Amino acid sequence: MEEHAIIYTQNYQQFKTELDYELNRAANSFVRIGYLLKQARDTDILKESPYESYTEFARTEYHLEESQVSRFIAISERFSKPENPEELRDDFKEYGVAKLGIMLTLPDHVNDQLSPDMTKAEIMAIAEEVKEEEKITPIERMVEDPGETAEMGYLEKILFEIGKAEPKMMAEILREEGFTLKPDESKIMKTMAPTGTKLYMVRIPGMGRITLNVRNGFATATNMITSERQEFQKDDIGEALAALMDRVIERTDNEIKDSKEMWEKLYGEEFPKNAPVQEKAKVSVAKNDKNGQKTTKNGKNRTESAKSGNEKSQNDHSSEGVEESSTEERCENAADEAETLPKSSTLDKNTIRGYKAGLSSDLNVCERLIRDNQYRALRTKLEGMLQTVNRIIDSEVAE
Repeated sequence: MEEHAIIYTQNYQQFKTELDYELNRAANSFVRIGYLLKQARDTDILKESPYESYTEFARTEYHLEESQVSRFIAISERFSKPENPEELRDDFKEYGVAKLGIMLTLPDHVNDQLSPDMTKAEIMAIAEEVKEEEKITPIERMVEDPGETAEMGYLEKILFEIGKAEPKMMAEILREEGFTLKPDESKIMKTMAPTGTKLYMVRIPGMGRITLNVRNGFATATNMITSERQEFQKDDIGEALAALMDRVIERTDNEIKDSKEMWEKLYGEEFPKNAPVQEKAKVSVAKNDKNGQKTTKNGKNRTESAKSGNEKSQNDHSSEGVEESSTEERCENAADEAETLPKSSTLDKNTIRGYKAGLSSDLNVCERLIRDNQYRALRTKLEGMLQTVNRIIDSEVAE
C-alpha cells in the first residue's frame, strides 16, 4: 500500500505563530477557568446544585482532581490582572500554561528575571535551585567558607562563579580583557548574552544563590532568598573583569600563551577539554629580576622583549604582544625603567619600535589606574612614559 506524506500548507513561521497564539490563549483560558472555580469556592453559586463543595462539583462534572482545581485557582490569583481577574497579565501572556505552573513555585523577584524564550526545562532548573537554597539555614549560609572570593567585590564574585561554570565564555572574555589594550565592553556584553538576554545563576559561598540577568547591555543581580537587587552597567562589568584579570597577572611570572591558560591561572585548575576557545597572542608578564630590571620568562630585559615582540608582529599583524605585571609594581618602577634607556643620541629602528610597543602596553595600565582612581600611581607611570617618549623623539630628530 502506497503511503502519502501529509502536506501542511503553511510555512514554519506561520505554523509557529498560530500555535503560539493558541497556547497563549490556553494560558488565558487557564486564568479564566481558575477565576470561575474560585467563584464556586468563595460564593454561594453552587447552592442550587446537588454538590456540597466546589471540589466535588469539579470532580464530578469535569473530572478535575482537587490538586488540579487548586492549580487553576492559584494561577488565576497569581498571574491575573488586578483590575480584571478574568484576564492574564500582559507580561505573562507568552509563557504558556506549563511554564506558569512551574512559576507558581517561584517568588515574584525570581519570576521577574525570567523571559518567555526560556524553555520549560530551564525554568524548572531554576525552581530546583531555589528549592535547594531554601533548605540552607541563614546560620549555615553565614558560616560558609568564601574561599577565593573572600576579597572580591560583589560583581567580581558573581562573574568569577559564572566563569567557572561556563569556561568557554569566560575564556573568550578574558581574551578580550587581557589581550586588548582597550577592551570593548559592548563586545563583552554581547559575549555574555549573544541573543541580547541571558539569565545566569550561581551560588556564592556565604551569600547564597544569585541570578545575573544580562539584558540589552545592562545586568541585574538578584539574591534568590533575600530578593535584594542591584543594577549594573557595562562599565561595571568591565571593571569587575579587569579586577579578575589583575588577579591572573599577579599570580604568574611566566608567559601566558592563550586565554585557556589565562582561565587556568584564574581558577587554579585545568581547562575543560570539551570547551574549546579561539587562540590569540601571548601575554608576557613582566617581573623584576635581582638587579631591579624588568624581565620576562626567558630572562630578557624589557627592551629586548619588546624588540623581539615587534619583529614577530611584523610577520603576523593579527597577533599583539602585551606586557603586564601588577599595577603597583609597574608604577613603582616606571622612573627606573626610563633610566635604563640607552644613553646614545640615536637608537636603531627595532629598539624604537620596542619602546613604542612598551608604551602601548603602558596605556592599558593607565586606563585601569584611572578606573581605580589611583591618580598618584598614574602620575608616576606617566612621568616614566614621558621620559621614554622624549628619548624616542630625541633619537628621531638626531637621525
